[in-house]
Formats: sequence, structure tokens, C-alpha cells
Amino acid sequence: MLELGINISLRKGDFALRVEKQLSLQGIIGVHGHSGAGKSSLLRVIAGLERHAKGAITLAEECWQDSDRRYVKPAYERRIGYVFQEPRLFDHMDVAGNLRYATKRAKMATDGTLFATIVDSLRLAHLLTREPSTLSGGEQQRVAIARALLTSPRLLLLDEPLSAVDNQHKGELIALLRKINQQFEVPIIYVSHSTDELATLTDQLLLLRDGRVIAFDDTARLMSRLDLVEMSSSREAGSVIEARVRGYDEEFQLTQLSIEGSICWVPERVGSEEAPVRLRIHARDVAVALESPKGLSIRNILPATLSAIEIGSAAHADVLGLVGTQTIRARLTRASVHELKLEVGQPIYLLIKAASVEAD
Repeated sequence: MLELGINISLRKGDFALRVEKQLSLQGIIGVHGHSGAGKSSLLRVIAGLERHAKGAITLAEECWQDSDRRYVKPAYERRIGYVFQEPRLFDHMDVAGNLRYATKRAKMATDGTLFATIVDSLRLAHLLTREPSTLSGGEQQRVAIARALLTSPRLLLLDEPLSAVDNQHKGELIALLRKINQQFEVPIIYVSHSTDELATLTDQLLLLRDGRVIAFDDTARLMSRLDLVEMSSSREAGSVIEARVRGYDEEFQLTQLSIEGSICWVPERVGSEEAPVRLRIHARDVAVALESPKGLSIRNILPATLSAIEIGSAAHADVLGLVGTQTIRARLTRASVHELKLEVGQPIYLLIKAASVEAD
């Protein structure tokens, strides 16, 4: 497993970035924070695009920067694939030309097999003769990602790549990024302001605030913590849950999942039987009951143990329920918490509409 060592500082006017962290590049690492927190600046420093950055960066045993020795490895020698918010394709070349340009720039030889594999994996074969200006936002980003992969990168940096992509194509691209990470075994650092994207896609999460790292942990654990909720809008607060496919109801087109033994239903077909699935459940979509209710349209009624009550504002409180070893967050009014006489340790039921659960 590659280790990325970062001990850098960068000052731009009134903004100062100071990051000292050792990252195990396993799976996909998300970077999150408010606008101006330093997310894009951090990627640019890693890529070698900020010449005023000071400190040290290493990848495994390879030194990329050491200010004490006045050494900075040029960006083009770091073997990094970089995809920006805008695809930055060459308008005077068709899609095939954009991709071939990447193979020419790659320091390592790229054979035709790799080219064909990447084109196939990102479903670009029917687009090769098209001009970039005729492509949709999602298609342009697929080309940009393919171009980055064709440089045979050791690390892929993605800076808000889905911000200009419509919701329909956003889901497709998220699935493709997970496939890329696994198929090509290239670690990914993914910057986004969207907690929904990060919850669905990433394995680990780095939180930035005012140019400083305030947390780095497993995505599911951080998503259930109040400090992340405070960084996000109140409507985005929620939980990331690992489940497993148990079956599919053909008649009603619902997938049955198991969350550590508890049954959960989600719309449409999700994964194959016994496949692991990641769920994103918004706190606003979870209700709490003291007894298992009957005669409801809500399909998901999960027995849980109340593990914490967090007061978030004058009107709201978050109730955390343990389902097995996993935490699901419910956002209630403080009045509801008071009227139900909720206390830590008591058994409760979490009510979640199947239509509100997002599965990947």
C-alpha cells in the first residue's frame, strides 16, 4: 500500500494552508470542507503546481518535495493524473486525439491493449470521432478521466469533477470511478463539497477547515459525527451504512438488503445477491418510534439501541441509533425528543422510507 506523506505550508494573501498528515492510499480518499477551506490548494500542492509551497511531500520512498534541500520534483515527473472541475479538453482534437495526446505525454510506454481497456471501461468507443464541444458534461468528464488514466498515473487527483454534471450522469460517473479504482488499482484523492458524493464514493475522508486538517478517518465513521454535520448543511446530515444484498422482488422491483441481520428495502435492483452495498440515509428521512408500528407505508422498521442524543440547534436534536455496530442518525425536533422521553441506552425503532434510501 502506498503512503503519501504531507508536511507542507502555503500562504496566499490572507489564507494559509498547513497540512501535516500521513495518508495510506487505500481505495478512494475524499477531501471535504467549506468553500475556501483549502481543498483545491491541497491537491495543487500534491501535484507540484504551487511553487510557493514549503515543506516536504513523499510518496512511498520517493521524495517529491523537500524545502530544506531546496528540492521540488517537477509536476510532469510525479506521474499524477489530474482531473479538474472543467474537463479542459483540446477543442481542436476529437476524442481519440485527446486520448492519444495523453499516451504521447506518458513517460511509460502505453500499449494498445491499455488504450482499448480504458476506452471500453469508460464506454467511450462510440465517442472517439466526436468533437469535445458536441459532448455532454458527463461525457466530457469521462474523456478527461480516461486521458488522465492513459498517463499510467501512480495517483489520480479529482477536483470537483462532478460539479457541472447533471444528476442522471452523476450516478453513472460515481459507479465508473469505483470501477476504475478497483480495476486499475490506482488510488484516488477526490475533492467535493457534496457529502452525498463523498458518502457514496469514498472509503476514507479528510476534513479541512480554514486550511487545517480537523479529522481523517473512515468515511462511515466521520459521516455519523457531529463535527461533519456542522460543516455541512443541516439537510445533508446523515449516515453511511454497509449492507449486503439478500434478494430482489421482481413484482415490486425492490431489493432486499441485510444490515447486520436487520432487513432493509431499497427501490430497483441494486447489485447481485450477497454483494456488499453502501447506503446513504439522510437524517431528515429517519423517524423514531418506541414500539414497532403497524399499518404504515414505511417499509424499513429497524430495531436499534439509542446511543446518543446531540442537540444541534434551538429546534432540532439528532438521535443516534445503533443497528448492530453501525450508527444511523435521525433528525428530530427537540419537542419530539422531550415528548418521547428518549434516553441513551433504551431500545427504539428507526423508520425509514424505502424511496428515500440511496444505494450504491
